[in-house]
Amino acid sequence: MTVLSKSGFILIMLLVCYVPLTSGYDSVDENQAILHSDSENGQWHNNTLQITGTTTLQPQTATWVLIDITEEYSYHNIISSGEFFSEVTPIDESLWSWSIQIDVEQYDCICMIQVTQPHADSVQTLTRVVFIGDGPHAPMLLPSHQENITLDGRITINAESLHSIPVNESTLNLSWCYSPYGACMGEIYNKQIQLTYNTSSMKHQLSIQLDTNNFSLTDGKWQFEYELHNPFLLVSPVINFELNVDETNPIAEIIAPSTANEGETVLFDGSGSHDGIWGSDLQSVWTVLQPDGLQRVATADEVEGMVFSLNPTLSGNYYVNLDVIDSVGRLTSTSCELSVSNLPPSVGIEVLSDVKINSQNALLSLGEELILEADIHDTNSDLAKIQIQWFLDDILISNTNQVTVNDLDVGEHKMMLVVTDDDGASDSQEFKVTVLEPSSDAPMDSQEESQPILITIVFLALFILGAILTKRNKSDSLPKWESASEEKE
Repeated sequence: MTVLSKSGFILIMLLVCYVPLTSGYDSVDENQAILHSDSENGQWHNNTLQITGTTTLQPQTATWVLIDITEEYSYHNIISSGEFFSEVTPIDESLWSWSIQIDVEQYDCICMIQVTQPHADSVQTLTRVVFIGDGPHAPMLLPSHQENITLDGRITINAESLHSIPVNESTLNLSWCYSPYGACMGEIYNKQIQLTYNTSSMKHQLSIQLDTNNFSLTDGKWQFEYELHNPFLLVSPVINFELNVDETNPIAEIIAPSTANEGETVLFDGSGSHDGIWGSDLQSVWTVLQPDGLQRVATADEVEGMVFSLNPTLSGNYYVNLDVIDSVGRLTSTSCELSVSNLPPSVGIEVLSDVKINSQNALLSLGEELILEADIHDTNSDLAKIQIQWFLDDILISNTNQVTVNDLDVGEHKMMLVVTDDDGASDSQEFKVTVLEPSSDAPMDSQEESQPILITIVFLALFILGAILTKRNKSDSLPKWESASEEKE
């Protein structure tokens, strides 16, 4: 058996790279029709090889090579090449027909012609496999499947067989083995499939159905090869591919706490999930059912790898579900429950005004103002919904964070602050406010201060007036002395 032969692997790589899957457009979308040829695979040319087609790319950019791929175990030689189409005819704006003619009279081979044109940052490629010379030539297999195939139950692979002479039957030989590390381990299996065609032709479509039962396949990596034998004992080059069998559901696992407090970050670790021999390369989808009944899918910011980070903003029960999906689409789910407890609020009171504080008692003078502010601590989600109540002598006076109290009567008053979160949990602070009476030794007012002075002034005035009147009376009773001038007269 030539299973996994290096040369065969090289050949299939060349065929996958150069051979089209259909006879239509190559390496491009059919609707684009960038580089196209109606020339089919398997044509036989003796003197002149001619291939025709159309292109929407600048025709002067075309190059081509003719490669001999006859020998499976030899180096594939380029036997001819060129930098331009042989003929170009404008058809429409940005559309040209082209042809390539190559003198192949001296060649006898199974050959592949490859036409390339640059397009943007890539290269558009068109390939055709042809028979050249007298022959007879070995058949060729052109696979339309990938080199790496995943199997879950059953799959069909297709290939096109090319013959240099008409045939109506052939034999397909398959070989396979278990190869977890790239080389066969254990038994090598073989199977022959007799192919009968409805019409005698040089081209046939082959379909090979693979399933785990008929081929004794278990989960893991398998190496396959197949070749075609025609009735003239000519054998095609070997086609190789790798088959990855996955018929087992993955295992989903979650590691996470069962309880948490509101506002805490909780990690749900699904990295223990695995897919048997295929390891832990899985896709994951996390969903959450919240206590309020809202079910949502975890956001990209909440997931890193196989770990889901949840920040519960509500108290109650959360139901977290993990879906793991393997490479073939098999899905397994697991879930867990998280009980989230509410954290009650805590509150303090800050006094913003300049007043005397004695223990739990605020001392105010009559008419003095008291400014208070609530200092509340709770989870961020609850702070936005917190209820604030200020009571003065058991009467609600405010629902705001800050309150001003004034115009209190003399005596003791009870002040109380109560805060309540959205879960009904609460905290409170209570203290007394004492308004003092004015003291007896307090300074008098201006009228009272001026009254003794006024009395003193009145008494002093009366005393002076009395003295003046007494002196006047004494003067009138004394003799009046006259001047000397008055005596002489």
